[in-house]
Amino acid sequence: MASEPFHPDETPRSEDDEVRVSKARIQAVVNVLSVMAIGGYDPQTMRLPPRESDAFGLLEEGFNLFAREHAETTQRNLEYLRTIEQARQEAAERQVREAQLQEQLMRAQLHTLRMQLQPHFLFNTLNSIAALVEEDVRAGQQMIAHLSDFFRLTLESTRQQEVTLRDELTLIGHYLDLEKMRFGDRLQVSLDVAPEALDALVPSFILQPLVENAIRHGIQPAIEGGTVQVVGRVEGERVHLEVRDDGVGLAAPASAGARLGPARRSTGVGLSNTRQRLAQRFGEPPEQLLEVRARTPRGTCVTLRFPRLLAARGDRRTS
Repeated sequence: MASEPFHPDETPRSEDDEVRVSKARIQAVVNVLSVMAIGGYDPQTMRLPPRESDAFGLLEEGFNLFAREHAETTQRNLEYLRTIEQARQEAAERQVREAQLQEQLMRAQLHTLRMQLQPHFLFNTLNSIAALVEEDVRAGQQMIAHLSDFFRLTLESTRQQEVTLRDELTLIGHYLDLEKMRFGDRLQVSLDVAPEALDALVPSFILQPLVENAIRHGIQPAIEGGTVQVVGRVEGERVHLEVRDDGVGLAAPASAGARLGPARRSTGVGLSNTRQRLAQRFGEPPEQLLEVRARTPRGTCVTLRFPRLLAARGDRRTS
């Protein structure tokens, strides 16, 4: 394929010359069209110079106008496409930045909600230690040691928004060690957690306020004490957690199986905080659910349901 059109220098003097020149002038147009097809046409350097005011001259002049318009339109389209692509990239970058800011905001809100539990828990635990020291100094010292271990694990958990249920249960185990020292045989603990649920991710520090509520409002007021049970299951793509007790029951009269009304247990710091954390992390119900229900013949059951998330392999935090 010729890169430049061919034009004869002489005016054809015979029929053969006219045929030869005509073919050459047609081929020149074909060559330029071929270059245009691959995007290499430059209207400044590849313009067809019409030699005569004949049919071919008009064709060549018309073709030059067409080629120039084609080149200008192509250039405008390329510039437009570049502008659109740049705008798309900027929009994508803005969307990423907005998503990052939204994620940071959500984490900050979750962190704030979680940190609200620390003073609440510490106040209750220190009161328990102070009461225990008056009765048994050595037991009080052991409780302080358990509290130190518990806070070490708590500080580790605050570095992550989510932990495995296995690690959350380890944290709860240290908390229950503290409470067992206080209540002795009046407090029994039962864990009923399916093996496949242990590696599911849960919001860190999500069970402690529920277990604390069960002890404070269920077991403690009962003269004979009672049992706190933690249940963990995976149901399809959702995590199902329960904290049950067989203590005195709801703070306000309710029939078995009824949802908790405006009683003290539904408005406490622990439950209110847990509701807000679940809503921040998973959205409003039915994406997540927190229910407080009366048990038969007595006691209370707090149920949590939220989407199942799996920990990445090798990402499990050890305690």
